[in-house]
Amino acid sequence: MKKYLVVCTAALLLLPCFPLLSQEADEPGPGVEFTVVPRLDVSYEDGGLALGNSSIYSLFEGNITDNLSFSLCNHWASFGVNNGLPGITPDWEWTWNRLVDWAYLGYDIGNFNISLGRMQMFGGGMEFDLYDWEVHPMLATSLWNNFDIYQEAVNLTWGMEEIGTELSLQMATSPFGDPFSSGLYSFGAQWKGDYDFVQNIWSVTLMNTGIDWFPLVSLGQTFDFGGGWAYTLDWSNLVFDTLGYPIEGSSLYLEACRTISDAWSVSGRCGIETTWDNSFTGFTIGGFVHWSPIENLRIHAAAGYNNAWGGFNALGGLMYTFSLSSR
Repeated sequence: MKKYLVVCTAALLLLPCFPLLSQEADEPGPGVEFTVVPRLDVSYEDGGLALGNSSIYSLFEGNITDNLSFSLCNHWASFGVNNGLPGITPDWEWTWNRLVDWAYLGYDIGNFNISLGRMQMFGGGMEFDLYDWEVHPMLATSLWNNFDIYQEAVNLTWGMEEIGTELSLQMATSPFGDPFSSGLYSFGAQWKGDYDFVQNIWSVTLMNTGIDWFPLVSLGQTFDFGGGWAYTLDWSNLVFDTLGYPIEGSSLYLEACRTISDAWSVSGRCGIETTWDNSFTGFTIGGFVHWSPIENLRIHAAAGYNNAWGGFNALGGLMYTFSLSSR
């Protein structure tokens, strides 16, 4: 862990080297951006009131040189229900795994990139292409809700923007053991594509649980046929229990999104998760509305049925993005 703390500290020490400006910067070359994202929800879940995906995140990333980059995402607080109201309390547990979602350095060599640090494991399809603070958990998969996706890892990526293709290999610590002492690892490969009207994130990761090896196969794709409509289909071969342990089965989710204007979008989402041993069958159906009346502000509402969450769930809330950048 000390090695990764050094990475984070070094990145933070670089901040004074770049004058911060309250504007976006599009020029290439060295520069950093610091973003803070607070989100506040009021939700009805599992028959009681809660605070949904209320949270505080920060994202610090940029280029140290033309070839060397860094990214650090901190999850400062989450909020949950403690035996019902008025026991809604913040979760300020600042352990390494809870405080740092990812922290890594990346180095570009031509069309290749080598990244080292704490990163997202390959898996989850298009659902994991979103930031955690953007997601409505009541409509998300068991993989998103229960699995520890962030692990210490090294990635090797080859990409060509001209053909919209990115291929990656990954070696990561296993989420089923201590990353620094268990000797358990995961190995993965990923293909990301952006081809005209279709985008895809396909991956396979072989995880060592200490007892057995589990392959996590995820096939995610989004189809954009124009007219403001986009359709996303995510499938994976594992279902995860509340302890984050994988069970062989099938997870299939479909989402249809209608972008009405720059300010408004409406989405419908449904999914089914089943295990081959018939120990669990999960159903999810619902939708959400996003409204951005001003830049960086999102007001949202979501509602749906999720039997793993106790039935009907609903929430309303807002999220604001504060950003400072430099070039």
